[in-house]
Amino acid sequence: MMHMMYAPEVMAAELTDGRTFELLYLDGTPAAYVSFARYPEAASTVKLHKLYLLKEFHGQGWGSFLLRHVITETRKCDCRYLRLNVNKNNHAAIKAYLRNGFAVIESVQIDIGNGFIMDDFVMQVEVDQ
Repeated sequence: MMHMMYAPEVMAAELTDGRTFELLYLDGTPAAYVSFARYPEAASTVKLHKLYLLKEFHGQGWGSFLLRHVITETRKCDCRYLRLNVNKNNHAAIKAYLRNGFAVIESVQIDIGNGFIMDDFVMQVEVDQ
């Protein structure tokens, strides 16, 4: 699955299509990154495609910091909602999203090919305007 979602040519195409990628450096170490873009399937919505934080930085508030940053970016583009998909078994991430105001709005199973099924919750938060 890594080559389907994280190959350099895949990420380059995502940048060309308007997706934003941002890195968070802590003490000179790339500690986290986020990827987000307007969600074409839902007006007034930004989709958080990726948010990854190195394990050694978990529990220090950096994930919430990044979510607040993406919420700010969502407001800047006059969107009302920030939406994401999270694996149903990723309990730590689900807990973090709930703590940051997200709610589950849908349960989905998406066949992404090559025998991979994403069994996710779709979560969303309404951003203050």
